[in-house]
Amino acid sequence: MKKLLPLVALLALSPAPAHSQMDSDFSIGGAVRVGWSTTTCNAAATGAIRYNSGSGGSINFCNGSTWTNIGGGGTPAGATREIQFNSGGAFGASSTFKLTADGDLLLTGMHTGTASVPASGAGTRIFFDTQKSAFRAGNVTGTKWDNANIGDYSVAMCYSPWLC
Repeated sequence: MKKLLPLVALLALSPAPAHSQMDSDFSIGGAVRVGWSTTTCNAAATGAIRYNSGSGGSINFCNGSTWTNIGGGGTPAGATREIQFNSGGAFGASSTFKLTADGDLLLTGMHTGTASVPASGAGTRIFFDTQKSAFRAGNVTGTKWDNANIGDYSVAMCYSPWLC
């Protein structure tokens, strides 16, 4: 019966392609270690994965021009059990939007008198437009809930076409 060589021994016996390289350690305590080099991300490094110790530690992927964060690292933003939003590829806190695990919803902003409705035309939706201080919930046809038709400090809940 033949003995099977450990993976590390097999890798040592296999000739490495000319374009490959490894950091000085392949494993730590039996765990596979992702490279941690400071190599510049460019066409030659496309597909590379690295550990980035900055920003609390993260895993990056080289897309051929920039390192992109693909997981881990960073410091959570916002309070415990709040939904966070994507801020340039990283989680960010928002003082204007909070939906907590116990069901509280907070939307804040500045009343400007100029509507910025998040959707236009017919459809079913619920929204609060902070710029007009206007709340809408239900289903409408046509343009009833478009920017031009939203009044300051207004509330509308309806089922179209009969009640709106």
